[in-house]
Amino acid sequence: MAYYTSKNPAHIGTIVTLNGCEQRDVVEADTDGVRGYVVRALKDSNGKLVLDGDDVVLEKVWGKVEAFPAQKADA
Repeated sequence: MAYYTSKNPAHIGTIVTLNGCEQRDVVEADTDGVRGYVVRALKDSNGKLVLDGDDVVLEKVWGKVEAFPAQKADA
């Protein structure tokens, strides 16, 4: 099991998938087998962030979570 958070500089650039689909705007992820979870920013039907006042609304989604280091482009 691995725990990832956007507050840890070592995790910046990590690619997170949920049930095989790459996730965007992830602030937290846990790769605990088939019951892992992703906490991500909630978006409306137009792809815009949902706000509650000045705060971004977050949603927690459960499933098979995997995390991979991002591939660096060749210089």
